[in-house]
Amino acid sequence: MAYKEIMEIIVLMILINNLENNDFEYNLMRYWTKTGNDWAYVIYGSALFILGGEKEKQDAILLATGGIPLSLTVSSIKYITNRKRPTGESDRLNSSFPSGHSALAFFTAEILSNRHPKFKIFLYIWAVGVAISRVYLQRHYPSDVIAGALLGFLSAKLTLKYQNKILDFAKHKLKLIN
Repeated sequence: MAYKEIMEIIVLMILINNLENNDFEYNLMRYWTKTGNDWAYVIYGSALFILGGEKEKQDAILLATGGIPLSLTVSSIKYITNRKRPTGESDRLNSSFPSGHSALAFFTAEILSNRHPKFKIFLYIWAVGVAISRVYLQRHYPSDVIAGALLGFLSAKLTLKYQNKILDFAKHKLKLIN
């Protein structure tokens, strides 16, 4: 199964499962934001690794190798800053700054657009949509999503800088890829 087909199936499944009421704009934003949830990355990565070819397995390894430390970094910053969400909600472990959704979306967009340039526009439209949805749904301030996007982008650049070492380790030491 090709990379494009895997992504189309995942997007269709999420879209069908998340459109619940008649407010199209609100539902669109809810859908878009859910594509940036942590669990969505587990599904994306697993689908790439299980259903994909060699390049997709490499994509999954790079996404996990960089995405896990990124998530830990974002969580640490959230704990330290403890910024209230626009709704006034305050939870030290789930504070507003920075946006984890935006961080992972821009991380994923940069990793995959580097490895699959023909999808670059689609991937960045998706990442920007995730960021906008977080502000629209009043889960973040604009500065939260900008900081998250920057963290994600820089983490992707770091992961891509070491991608050959990461993939060699996965191939020769872990025997995850051929």
